[in-house]
Amino acid sequence: MQEHTNPYPDVIKKICQFKNKFNKLPEIKIMIRAIDRYKGDVNQQIKVNLSSDKIRSKEELDIEIKRQLPIFLEIINYKRNKENEPNVKNNQIIASAFLDIGEHRDIEISYASEIYIPVMKRLVEESRIKIKELTTWK
Repeated sequence: MQEHTNPYPDVIKKICQFKNKFNKLPEIKIMIRAIDRYKGDVNQQIKVNLSSDKIRSKEELDIEIKRQLPIFLEIINYKRNKENEPNVKNNQIIASAFLDIGEHRDIEISYASEIYIPVMKRLVEESRIKIKELTTWK
């Protein structure tokens, strides 16, 4: 039996390799998702025109979310009803940036950041302490 492994270290490594090779980040897509996530929840891509990899207007994003919200709610709530999980309402949806890289699909950028920014900060702080210990002469 293979243990569950977190895909994010591999994803972050692949993003860095992509950036070094092509001098740009992988294509970003905007998706809607439930604020409170449950295992197996779906995300739905929102087709929004980007200008220089940025959303042109919040109004345009809001229009697309409202247009696609009924279908998204139907799909996610169907899954949640089967799993006896709480339903999602209109005001419990957010838009977020995702990307695909290698065999990894629909990786949420902010979620990966939430996990790894604190880890990186801790590594920097521990490195500073270790350098201080190694360079302090008694």
